[in-house]
Amino acid sequence: MAWWEGMVTSELLKLEPGEIERILNSAFSQISHEQFMAATRAIKTEATRRGLLKVNQSA
Repeated sequence: MAWWEGMVTSELLKLEPGEIERILNSAFSQISHEQFMAATRAIKTEATRRGLLKVNQSA
């Protein structure tokens, strides 16, 4: 993960789930599918590592 991805992930995890969803939906409309999926995987990995998302819980 690039340093900036960690910074973005850290900031997103401070937000409420509904706000995260709004931001991600907006981002998805502006970037490629591959970039969006990579960002989503990074967020899910970090949220799981921090104990905010259980391994079998969907993001």
